Amino acid sequence: MQENSSHILVGGIFTHLVNNFVVKSHHIWTKNDFGGSIGAHRSMPYMIFSKRETRPWRSVTFEGGHHRIWLEVYCGEVSLKQAKLYALDIIDALHGADFPLKGHALIEIQHDQAEYIKLADKNEFLVRLLFTVLTVAD
Repeated sequence: MQENSSHILVGGIFTHLVNNFVVKSHHIWTKNDFGGSIGAHRSMPYMIFSKRETRPWRSVTFEGGHHRIWLEVYCGEVSLKQAKLYALDIIDALHGADFPLKGHALIEIQHDQAEYIKLADKNEFLVRLLFTVLTVAD
């Protein structure tokens, strides 16, 4: 049950980001910039889901999940200021967002942490974003 809700949640986040950035003609992101593998050759910036943890969250009246989702934004050869702007795009789109999840209700999504890393072997920035999400099964 929990693993299924985690997959549904990642799909919902993906769809929400694509709808926010691509459908609304956002100037930086394209649909191919979300998801996929690290090894894929693509233009910068792009984002992947790097890690997720899910544990039960329930009471007598509901069954749900407490999720921690890590997103990694590969920024390319940009300044720290530009890397922060890329991260802010995603934070603004997700923090407090409301979007549909098949068979689940999104109760809350909040941004908890941002880590800015300059990759040693390259002159590129990587941003790790952590979001905490609460969902309830319909």
